[in-house]
Amino acid sequence: MGSGKKNYKNRPKKFSLGAYKPDKEHKEVDKEDLNKLLQMWENQKKKVKKPNPF
Repeated sequence: MGSGKKNYKNRPKKFSLGAYKPDKEHKEVDKEDLNKLLQMWENQKKKVKKPNPF
C-alpha cells in the first residue's frame, strides 16, 4: 500500500474536529463535548497501529 503515503503529506498537522461544527453563536465549545471528542480520538489512536503522522 505505497499509494497511501501521499495522503500523509496533505493531512493537516493539527487535529481538527472534522464534522463537529458548533453554531456560530456559540464560540466557546462545550468542554464536556470536547472531552468526549478527545476520548474518541484517543480510542481511535489506540485502535490504529500505524505510526501517528502528527
